[in-house]
Amino acid sequence: MDKPTQRAALKTTLQHLNNKPKKSTAICKQLQQWLTTHHPPHLGAFVPSKTEPNIWPVLHDYAASNPLFLPQFNASTNRYQWAQYKGVLVKGPFGISEPPSPSPPLPPKHCLVPALGIDHHGNRLGWGHGFFDRLLCPTMPDRIGIVFECQCIRHIPTDPWDIPVTAVITETATVTPPIG
Repeated sequence: MDKPTQRAALKTTLQHLNNKPKKSTAICKQLQQWLTTHHPPHLGAFVPSKTEPNIWPVLHDYAASNPLFLPQFNASTNRYQWAQYKGVLVKGPFGISEPPSPSPPLPPKHCLVPALGIDHHGNRLGWGHGFFDRLLCPTMPDRIGIVFECQCIRHIPTDPWDIPVTAVITETATVTPPIG
């Protein structure tokens, strides 16, 4: 199955997913456990959309005592860059909440990654625009996919520029590829 077909199928799955708040709470518990165990000094993450697991309560608490970096759109380069969250978010040009001002270029070494799907090799299917992909770096020791269990799928076709995740957090587990 090609990427556009997989995206459409996964979007439909997410629209009809039951118990999102309960499943998001379970993902938050898994994420909190990972943060407590790993203590990442600089964490990159994302502000979840309505269809993604709502990990914002954990991220907001984390940011109270740790640097948290979020994507911020730079209109002059037409790309996203990392910006430190300092308690304030504004709507960006695509309707995504982001920090209001850029930070000095200091990419996080650990990153929580949104996805529409992740396969058993850690390959990630994003929303199709490549914005978050450009924020990832293969040298990041932790690239943690944050998804509902139903988003873990058998196979995702890859392109040479795709960077796999190093682990996945779902409502039932935190696992590293190969998954299941």
